[in-house]
Parts: sequence; structure tokens; C-alpha cells
Amino acid sequence: MRAIRYAFLISAILTLPVVSDAQEKRATQNDVAAWLVGRTLTIDDAVIVALRTSRTYSLAISDLELARGRTDESRVGLKPQAGLSGAFSYLDREFDASFGGTSIPIDNQSNAIYQAMISLPIDISGAARAAVSQSQFNEVAARIDVNRIRNQVIYEIRYDFFQGLRAQGHLAVAQDSLKNRQQQLSDTEKNLAAGLASNFDVITAKRDVADAQQSVVDAQAQITLSLSTLKYAMGVDVSTPLSISEKGAVIDSNDAAPVVASNDQLGFGPSYQSILQEALGSRPEILEADALISAAKRGIVYAQKSELPDVSIYTSYMLDPNATALAPGRQGAVGMMVNIPIFDGGRASALRRQATANLEKAGTNRRGAVDLVTLEVQHALVNLAQAKTKMSVAAVGLTQAKEAYRMARVRFNNGVAQTGVSPQLELTSAQTSLALAEENDLNSRYDYSLAQSQLDRATGRYSYGVGPGYTAKPDRKVTGKAPEKGNK
Repeated sequence: MRAIRYAFLISAILTLPVVSDAQEKRATQNDVAAWLVGRTLTIDDAVIVALRTSRTYSLAISDLELARGRTDESRVGLKPQAGLSGAFSYLDREFDASFGGTSIPIDNQSNAIYQAMISLPIDISGAARAAVSQSQFNEVAARIDVNRIRNQVIYEIRYDFFQGLRAQGHLAVAQDSLKNRQQQLSDTEKNLAAGLASNFDVITAKRDVADAQQSVVDAQAQITLSLSTLKYAMGVDVSTPLSISEKGAVIDSNDAAPVVASNDQLGFGPSYQSILQEALGSRPEILEADALISAAKRGIVYAQKSELPDVSIYTSYMLDPNATALAPGRQGAVGMMVNIPIFDGGRASALRRQATANLEKAGTNRRGAVDLVTLEVQHALVNLAQAKTKMSVAAVGLTQAKEAYRMARVRFNNGVAQTGVSPQLELTSAQTSLALAEENDLNSRYDYSLAQSQLDRATGRYSYGVGPGYTAKPDRKVTGKAPEKGNK
């Protein structure tokens, strides 16, 4: 009868736990909601919260952990491995052999075998080391990518924060305009009683009050929308009450750094080259591209060395408690395994083709990153120069509009106006001009602050700090980039 064999295999691989670097403490939405109770959020507070709750930032950290896991996995090819295995088999009957009338068991009906093995790879070709090096540079790229996301998240939070402050400023302007319109209505009604105004003037003033009230309602709605957008960007529950302050956020016109025009062909100012070099040396996108180029080069090395022989040594010990007379009950072994590739079906050639393509792709991506950073720096400098000029002009315009409104109000209360213009029309026009000047001044200050933030992001100034990424710009050795000619 044909033997029916039932076998069960139990094995355990002995590994050491890997402890990753300290990570930035993450916070839940409930933690943030509790922290925000009774607190007026500053722009720095918003950034701190975002770096602990932002979904985009959290995903970048997860990608870093995946890269670290791949690096640890690649190191397995250089480390010794130990394992325990056990096998149990049950045959339908016991097998015996007869020699001169003597029955000798060849295979017991129940068998249990236990084995311990330790193996050590010998990377004589360097393929395993090349694989580890490639994984390490990919991990560096993933870590720099956390800095890239950090730079972008901080800029986006500041942008949304400024939009929230801008909405609050619009509400203040709308409320001030409503107050002026209501005062004008009161004065017009008094003038009507004194015979200095007509019913048409009163109706016009009431219409202006109604329009101003609608502007207040619209401004209040815009605050709600802007703060909801800010909370979403921060990773905070959108239903969480939020109050923000412009403390430390808005640059006053007297504190704004001067932006000097230049006569060079680009017109980006005399500091353009130094700012551009700062950006090209600090932006994570470029540093990440350098690391990916280094990883791609190691991939080519790995592909080349995968065709070389592979050697490993091993030692094992086997225990068979139910050994028969024809089989040893205990057996130890030491050996060497050599694998010499003769024909791999084109695997090595395919690996080289992929690695070469990855290197070309990484080089193209780096050129694209350099061009994009240069473009963003130029745009940021132009926007900053324009915002500086607009802020100065708006400040002068606001001063003039306030004085014009004051003079129109004095003439209105005295029943006189400029030649050919009614006092009512003059005051209404002055109020409209004042509201517009206040809006222009408000927008110019936030536009300048946003332009400065845009330049800071373009140069990568938000990229580095406490967290899972790099705390400061990594040097060339980390990214594997060779020094340029003429530099050490």
C-alpha cells in the first residue's frame, strides 16, 4: 500500500527589534480641541498644531518609516540568520526490512525531527552592500521629503491664517463703514428736521445703511469660511471653535524690509543671486533629487554585481528522537554554499536597464526641481517688490482718505460743500473712498506678509526644525552628491 504522509512544519526565525529615531509627537483632534479652548491662536501656534495633526505631514512620516523598513530589510543580506525548525510525520504503517530472518525498521510510523541552523552570507561580490547603499539613499530621500512637506505645510498654514486675518480685517472695515453710514443717517435726519436736507437725502442714507449692513453680514460669513479652511489645513476638526490673532503675523509698513530695484536685465534686485543660491542649496526638492540620483547609481552597481558568484557558510544540528538503526539520531554539519550564475534568463540585463532608466529619470527630475525653484524665487521677489510698493501707496492713500472724510463731514454738518456738489453727495463719496482706502491698506499689509512667506517657502526657510526630517540642511555626504569642481 502506498504510504500516506502527514507532515507539519513549525519554524521560528530569531531577529532583533529595530528602534527608529525619535519622532515628533502626534496629537489627536480631541487633544487639539481641548488645547484650543479659551485660547486665541497665533500664527506660530497654528504652525505647531499643523505639524502634529496635518494629514499630509503625517503621510510623509509614514513614507519615511516605510523607507526605513526597506533599508532594514536590505541589511538582512549581510547579517547572520538563525532558525529552529521541527517536522512531524505519520505514515499509514511502519516500514521494515528483513535480513536473514531479522526484521530491521527502516522508517517508523511516527517520526519527529528537530533542526537548528545558523547561516552567514559572505558578500564577496558586493551585491548585498550595493543593495543596502541604494536603500539607504532612498531612505535619505524619504527623510528629506518630510522636510519638503514641512516647508509646504508651514507655508500653506500661514497662507490660510493670513486669509483668516484678512477676513477679520474686512469685517472691521465693514463695521466701521456701517458705523459711519449710521452716523450719516442720524445727521441727515437732524438736517431734515432743521430744513437743511430733503426726504430724498434720508432715503439715500437709509439705503447706504442697508448696504453697509449687508457688507457686515457677508464679512462675517467670510470669516466662518476662512477659519474653516484654516482648520481643515491644520488637520483640526472643522467644528472646533477657533479664534485667531494677528500678533506676530502681520508686518507693519514701518517694519517692512526695503526692496531695492535693480537695473540688471532680470530686474529682481541686487540680492537675487544670493537668495537664489540659498534656495538651490536648501530646498528639499533638490536635495531629495540628489539622494535619488545616488540611489539610482547604487542600483546600477547592484545590477552589475548580481551576475557575480554568491557565497555563504552555514552550520546545522539535527535531532531525531525516533531514529532507526539505519539513520543517525543526532547529526551536526558545517558547510559552504557557492552560487555561480551561469544563465539567469536575462534577469541581470533587465535590472541594468531598469537602473539606467531610473538614473536618467532622477537626473531629469533634478533639472526640473532646479528650474522650478529658480522660477519660484523670481516670482516671490517680484511679488515682494510689488507688495512693498503697494503697501506704501495704500498707507498714503488711507491718510488722505481719512482727512477727506473728516473735511467732508465738517462741511456736511455746516450745510456747505465743494462748489457744485451737494453736502450729502460729497460725504457719501468721501465715506466710499475711505472704505476703499481701508480695504486697500488692509489688503496691502496682508499681501506683503504673504509675499514674504512666499519668499521664505521658495528659499526653503520653513523646511528644517524639530521633527522626523532633518533638523538642518544635510550636507553633500548625506545625499551622496560629489563636490562641484573648484569646491572642496
